[in-house]
Amino acid sequence: HGEVEEKPARLKSPAPQAIVHNSGAPLAPNTLAGVCAAPGIAVGTLVRLDDAELVPPEQAAGTPATESRQLDRALKAVDAELDETVRNASARGAVGEAGIFAVHRVLLEDPTLIDAARDLISLGKSAGFAWRTTIRAQIDTLSKLDDALLAERAADLRDIEKRVLRALGHTSGATRALPDEAVLAAEEFTPSDLSSLDRQRVTALVMARGGATSHAAIIARQLGIPALVAVGDALYAIPDGTQVVIDASAGRLEHAPTALDVERARHERQRQAGVREANRQMAGAAAATVDGR
Repeated sequence: HGEVEEKPARLKSPAPQAIVHNSGAPLAPNTLAGVCAAPGIAVGTLVRLDDAELVPPEQAAGTPATESRQLDRALKAVDAELDETVRNASARGAVGEAGIFAVHRVLLEDPTLIDAARDLISLGKSAGFAWRTTIRAQIDTLSKLDDALLAERAADLRDIEKRVLRALGHTSGATRALPDEAVLAAEEFTPSDLSSLDRQRVTALVMARGGATSHAAIIARQLGIPALVAVGDALYAIPDGTQVVIDASAGRLEHAPTALDVERARHERQRQAGVREANRQMAGAAAATVDGR
């Protein structure tokens, strides 16, 4: 798991300007403001993972029957992946995460989506193009409705779109090794992106978009990984490989920090870990007392 798909770099925005934090006080020039999606502090190297578009060829290479079989195999493979993910999450007690991927399985089996894709395949389109076009049409419909729940459903559809396209053999780049203490940055992570994270290397997540109630945020909280969302386009001005300090609880990202800033952040992270461990032990002792053991 120490590798991730390498994505082409997104065009950089102009250097970030001074940003006013929620308190109204201006932040330092090397600090960006965001919204806390999962609390905590982290120090690490920024690794940008912005998605490249997966664009399958429009016309099929084989017959409609062949393309249809390819789609069936891809759907079956993704369903098996999701089933395993749900089982693993349930075994860890991650109820929210298990529920999210259970919803993905339901969407994957939606006969309306599958039939629409088959209709396009019958017109000579490739399995990948047919699936992508069908999903995008549904996302477009949902995006026109001002409803937070439906907006999250659109994000779920984007997730299964990517999964099925990858199962069909469409990838967006080579893999790259993650450094130790990697702070992953992207426009917005999907639940699938987070379900396969290398917990030994990834220390925090930062997103230009997204919200604190998104499915990605729910999974980040269950994984215990600090996450900052809605940082904005200024995130793209920070070069890949820059050392950063994330204080998700305060809604701040500091890039190119001083040695003292790093030392303070590491000390606070260690202190918070100690508090969590003490609370965990106290909870265990309380449970044992209630049980009389």
